[in-house]
Amino acid sequence: MKTKSIILAVAVACAAILSQEAKAQFRVGLGYSLGADKMKFDNTINKTKLHGFNIAASYNFNLLEDSWGNLGIEPGIMYNFVSEGTKDTEAGITVKESTNEHYLDIPVNVKYGYDIVPEIFGAYVFAGPVFSFGVASQTNFSISGKAGNNSFKGEAVIHNYSGKVTSSDLSGPFLDEINKQAQGTEYGWFDFKIGIGLGLKIVESIDIRLGYNFGLVNRYTGDTKGLKHKTNLLYVGLGYNF
Repeated sequence: MKTKSIILAVAVACAAILSQEAKAQFRVGLGYSLGADKMKFDNTINKTKLHGFNIAASYNFNLLEDSWGNLGIEPGIMYNFVSEGTKDTEAGITVKESTNEHYLDIPVNVKYGYDIVPEIFGAYVFAGPVFSFGVASQTNFSISGKAGNNSFKGEAVIHNYSGKVTSSDLSGPFLDEINKQAQGTEYGWFDFKIGIGLGLKIVESIDIRLGYNFGLVNRYTGDTKGLKHKTNLLYVGLGYNF
């Protein structure tokens, strides 16, 4: 009897969601992303900011709607690319360094909205868990120049998920230094985050939102005890609702 009651409750819930399908909205968007990496060891904290873009899609199910506003569930998917780079020249040697990160985020948000001017202007807030998966992460080095009678030109890559270093035409103290830098940088590809945000809806179709995802997982996977690596994300998006 209990099993039948559970099945009936699930069926009623599914029917309620499907009955709202006419009010469901599919959103696609494009925007700016700012990644905030924080590494902490003992009392030392290093922060890195990475800039890039995002491409997002989501589907909003209105569950409840009345004069007080509307409440819904919005699962989605968002691709983020963020990077940062530096260039230094000293004693005739130029070193270029760049880190590139590719992420696939899957948020499941609870969303509350209110139509300030019906069908013209509305606002909403949202919050929920975000399952984040790293697609690729690399730190690239390019070294070139001339010191005395010696010319240098080569490249190296640190694969951040494994800590492995690959190089091309680079050896000696330059490669030794990059291998040393790679130690302690390896981290996992999965992160669990909590996302919050707010947005504006204009003439039902134009959607502008601002969100922040707080990373909860220590992504460092190496052997150094006490080292913590967490990643957060700030994003702004301009979308269109179908």
